[in-house]
Amino acid sequence: MAKQTKPNPVGRPPAYNPGLIKKANDYIINPDINIPNIAGLSLAINVGKSTLEHWKTLTPKDLDQDKYPRFEEFQEMLAKLKAKQEDNCLEKGATGAINSTISKLVLAKHGYSDKIDVTSGGEAISPAIVMFCGDEEE
Repeated sequence: MAKQTKPNPVGRPPAYNPGLIKKANDYIINPDINIPNIAGLSLAINVGKSTLEHWKTLTPKDLDQDKYPRFEEFQEMLAKLKAKQEDNCLEKGATGAINSTISKLVLAKHGYSDKIDVTSGGEAISPAIVMFCGDEEE
């Protein structure tokens, strides 16, 4: 019986390695970073932003554990980045340490909004019709 060999991988090996997690966590906890973000993380760990965006979409069934060891840690780190981003925007935006408009834009990505919902008992309020004397109802 012929010996089975692994197929030759096609393309460049992935940039992911477990050492990226330490660099990424160092970026997230850096007190000099006002609003941690994917673009800043990309620069800190020297991986393209589009690659990070792609990695965010991967699920465990998509992964070859040889190419992506400890990948769950990377996804947990991304969740920490989002939490730190939200916290910094709330804390530093409220105190004026960062621009409130930028903070508001970032917080919108976390589900915050400043819209006012005018309702009565959960039902929309219909506009009032004002009629003046002499107006005919149509």
